[in-house]
Amino acid sequence: MAKKMARDKVGVSLKLPVIYADDLSDDEINLLENFSDILVKSLIDIGVHECPGGIMASKPFWRRSLTEWMNMVDEWTEEPSSENILHFCMFCDLRTIAGDPAMEKLIKAHIAKRAEHNTLFLTQLAVQSCKFSPPLGFFGGFKVEKSGDHRGEIDLKTAGIFAITEGIRVLGLSVGIVGGGTEIKMIQLKEKGVLSSNQLENLLAGFNILCDLRMLGQLESITNGGNLSNHISPDMLNRVDQGRLHTSLEIVRSFEEFIASRFRLDIAPG
Repeated sequence: MAKKMARDKVGVSLKLPVIYADDLSDDEINLLENFSDILVKSLIDIGVHECPGGIMASKPFWRRSLTEWMNMVDEWTEEPSSENILHFCMFCDLRTIAGDPAMEKLIKAHIAKRAEHNTLFLTQLAVQSCKFSPPLGFFGGFKVEKSGDHRGEIDLKTAGIFAITEGIRVLGLSVGIVGGGTEIKMIQLKEKGVLSSNQLENLLAGFNILCDLRMLGQLESITNGGNLSNHISPDMLNRVDQGRLHTSLEIVRSFEEFIASRFRLDIAPG
């Protein structure tokens, strides 16, 4: 069995796919299904947030044998639709919490083999990573939401965290790196010569700033009786933190330009 949690800075939701051996009997698979239902319910009962996308062991789609998962990876990489890319990204950072860790190694090796030299698939991942432009305005300002519940706020996830995590993911896959946290993959990319020392330093700083500001916003929201959110109001930040936010978004913009250049997104099919 393996799991993937949202674990870059704040683990706020449960993402728990299951991989089981190909030779399980029907009775053993039924037992695993029952166990998965109990496990997910128990985790939710103690306060772990249910995955909004339904990526949980209690869902049949996310509970498969090793060979079935390999076939699914093949399907995702051969047909890189938006949904398949989403499922692939949710799955490929899995790590073992119980059972035989050899299955994790096998599936990650299969992911690396299928993705590393698949130019079309990597290009589509790169396109997805750059789909949100950092909300930078003129004269050092920010582009905030103009209406709705988050009027005057910025979504830090779409503003920059997403671009960094997904950009680092596609860079990693292009050189055979599968799994691991975003910061770990950044260091590995530097070691492989994909990122320069300056890029590594800037990306680590920008990523940490964005994650820290998101955490501060979430703590403030909970303190005031609200819900967890990725949004933050720049006007509520002091001048120093506003400057840090602006700098981090400039780093994101530069990183998106790097991704676009490396994967030739100027000539990529729409």
